Amino acid sequence: MSDLPNNPPLAAGREVVRCAKCDAENLAGASKCRDCGAHLYRVCPTCGRSNVRTRRYCIACSGRIGRSRWQRLRDKVFRRFSPWKVSLALLGLAVLTKLVLMLVNTLIVPVVEDSDEPYYNETVNHGPGTPPPGPAAPTAPKP
Repeated sequence: MSDLPNNPPLAAGREVVRCAKCDAENLAGASKCRDCGAHLYRVCPTCGRSNVRTRRYCIACSGRIGRSRWQRLRDKVFRRFSPWKVSLALLGLAVLTKLVLMLVNTLIVPVVEDSDEPYYNETVNHGPGTPPPGPAAPTAPKP
């Protein structure tokens, strides 16, 4: 068994393109990597020009060639769940949140029974620093 590489070295002086996947050198006209078979070029969706796979923006029109991280995440989510299922899940979550808030309000907020004094909420009915209406504070007895 010899220690020679599987692919012979490229001719000196020829233009080479590096593979984005395995970093192997390939001739500029090749469409796929000779080592791993990955595509060496991508087509710009805006102008249709072929660009080296490692470029993010087109040489001709400066348009974005690949998808952004948000687009990849969105595609991954929507490939798994259709848009109407996502909408339905969000609607269900909103309804559930509303029910929980209604339950918390009935359990935590004290129930005001019929009494002679009205129920006042200091933050709503009064400005900061003003005392709520009601009986006057007890005063110290006079000697």
